[in-house]
Amino acid sequence: MAEDVTPDILAAAKGLGGGFPIGACLATEAVGSVMQPGTHASTFCGNPLATAVASEVLDIINAPAFLER
Repeated sequence: MAEDVTPDILAAAKGLGGGFPIGACLATEAVGSVMQPGTHASTFCGNPLATAVASEVLDIINAPAFLER
């Protein structure tokens, strides 16, 4: 950001799960459009508990009161 550079792909992990193991790949629409469903998988992908934890973490950090603490 300091150099006015926008990444095509961003890998996110530790902060996303609040201590629970999870990772995510965030991509621009141009890059994401060439990623076909079912071609980017791993042994542990799609864990419903990890997904629920990450969803809750995102809800917490997106709450207006979060930055006030």
